[in-house]
Amino acid sequence: MVKSGSVNKVALYCRYAHKKSESDASVEQERRSLQAFCESRGYEVAGVYLDNGYSGMTLDNPSLQQLLSDLRDDRFDTVAIRTGTVLSRDIVKFIGLYVDEFLPRKKELLIMDLNSSMSDLLMQPLYSRFDEV
Repeated sequence: MVKSGSVNKVALYCRYAHKKSESDASVEQERRSLQAFCESRGYEVAGVYLDNGYSGMTLDNPSLQQLLSDLRDDRFDTVAIRTGTVLSRDIVKFIGLYVDEFLPRKKELLIMDLNSSMSDLLMQPLYSRFDEV
């Protein structure tokens, strides 16, 4: 979520696995909807990373690797994706990426289709336990 008194810089990451010629429109449509989603919540788009025609089963996609490099260089506060499978279709890789790259740098992962951040999702079971007390 946007920090009070400051602008949260967000990087948009979009990936579409089909052949590039078929995916350009889909990736661009995804980028537009993701950008509108973020801007409507007060985020400033600091970068756009598009992987056209790349599988979600690998983390070696060129734009994803550039995004991770820029994340390490502290160029943005949050990464926004449409769904978790955009980042990786392998849940173990997805969680590993979040734990290894995002958490140590205190970066947020905003998932548009869930209208939530990854840290909120991970903390939800804990929150529900407090509600029971």
